[in-house]
Amino acid sequence: MEIRLLGPLDVVGADGHAVAVTRRKHRQLLALLCLAPASGVSADRLIRGLWNGREPRSARGNLKTYVCDLRGLLAPEVTIDAVPYGYRVSAADVDADRFTALAEAGRRALEAARHEEATRDLARALGLWTGPALDGLHDGSDPLGLAAAELTDRRLTAVHDHVEALLALRRLDEAVVLLRAALADDPLRERLWAQLMLALYRDGRRAAALDAYREAWAVIAELRGLDPGRALADLQTRMLNDDTRLG
Repeated sequence: MEIRLLGPLDVVGADGHAVAVTRRKHRQLLALLCLAPASGVSADRLIRGLWNGREPRSARGNLKTYVCDLRGLLAPEVTIDAVPYGYRVSAADVDADRFTALAEAGRRALEAARHEEATRDLARALGLWTGPALDGLHDGSDPLGLAAAELTDRRLTAVHDHVEALLALRRLDEAVVLLRAALADDPLRERLWAQLMLALYRDGRRAAALDAYREAWAVIAELRGLDPGRALADLQTRMLNDDTRLG
């Protein structure tokens, strides 16, 4: 059974059919269990994750009921086992786990200058995402919101690594497309702007690279109220001076 967390939560059985997990608390509990270590997660952490400090007096009883309900929905492909002080999910194929493994493999390949291998692994990792992580399951500041933010940061690291591999292979058009998509989601990430400028510059589009700097300046100034950082400004200066080391 596949459980997808990198976007709206979806559950797909081995037969390819969707498994309906419709109640919000059930969906949140399933996400918390799938994001927990292989050894399991305590009932206290699950309660904090489900109610974020506003749990009712019946929280422990409710948790047991939700676990029982999920067992019925996921059986026999996935089991939820009782462990000391809590629960553990077993036999689930979780996309977040596959993303982590592929992204780490891509990073290792990049560090070893195996750029083709890196692009394959990182493209597969990023291809698992179908939207914002844990979409619709959190309010941004609760435990699932913090988990979603961590997954999003790891996705951004994978994007940076993928772009670095593409730049090394001179697959510049692909790098520009990937960067434009990432910046549409997160326009304040200056490293993404720097990579976009570099991809355009190396593709012989010096004017477009300088336009990208001006675009970054306008977006960051509007949304953050500050000028871009020194690294981005220095890159622009080097491009204006036609620094041969950028090629």
